[in-house]
Amino acid sequence: MKPLIVIGWILLALEALLVVMLAVTKNVGNDAAGRGMASGVAIVLAPIVLVAAGLFYWGTGT
Repeated sequence: MKPLIVIGWILLALEALLVVMLAVTKNVGNDAAGRGMASGVAIVLAPIVLVAAGLFYWGTGT
């Protein structure tokens, strides 16, 4: 069971890193629709990652 918990934390950390990278990225595309798109996606995904981390922490009992 311990290896699965470690794999879960690694995947959660990678997902959080992706959200941070999206928050730092200025433009996703060359047109007006792409500007600010990464920031918007990061704003939507950040609370989801935080809730997932909290539930994972609570569920694993670590």
